[in-house]
Amino acid sequence: MTKRKGIVSKVVLVLVVLTLISGCFVGTTLARYASQGSGSATTGIALWDITMKGDGTSAETPVEFGDLSPSMDDFTSGNRTHSIYTEPELIATITNKSEVSAAVTIEVGDIEISYVGGGTFGTLTTGRPEAIKSESYITDNVLKVSFYYGTGSEWSEGYASNVIDTGSSYEDTLASSTGTISVFANVTWVTQDTNQNSSVGNTAAADAIDTWIGQNVESLSCTLSYTAVQASEKPADAGA
Repeated sequence: MTKRKGIVSKVVLVLVVLTLISGCFVGTTLARYASQGSGSATTGIALWDITMKGDGTSAETPVEFGDLSPSMDDFTSGNRTHSIYTEPELIATITNKSEVSAAVTIEVGDIEISYVGGGTFGTLTTGRPEAIKSESYITDNVLKVSFYYGTGSEWSEGYASNVIDTGSSYEDTLASSTGTISVFANVTWVTQDTNQNSSVGNTAAADAIDTWIGQNVESLSCTLSYTAVQASEKPADAGA
């Protein structure tokens, strides 16, 4: 979690008022009236305060999930799927507590794969199915990590179209004091039963892909980060 907090300071303007009234006559006596006083005006500095709550302790928050396996169901039609959560889970909340609005950019990093024993994709060739021609095949097709944005703390089906692709960003402007963006995520293991648009599954090939991944892939990871920039002024009308 990060917190960028502006230091509230004050600028005190001291006004000195000096009034001189001279040349006044009272009766036949020459008199001079003089008075002196002081006053003050205070200008507060608009607070800047953006917070991010999540599983990390810095602006770059590692997104961590529990263990995941493929579906154990028999093939019926379409690809078998199994997700960590039944619906996307809230992983981070970014709140603008500032006295000015904030333009916020959320960035989701590329998925990185860690292999069993510290190996690499290029060295783990034993028994690797022909379909897995590159590392990207795993994250593009089988282990699907999905991110979504919304405004509430609970998942809503209306957020399903609010996708933040891995390796991309999302921008929004948060209103002062109360503006919030929520980030939800899920990971789904998609067993490659079907071939292109065919409804007939090749379960033997699909199971071989799942087995190789289960034997060789240890974990997936990516980062979620944000930046915030002032997007309004106080006072809004400089002439106010």
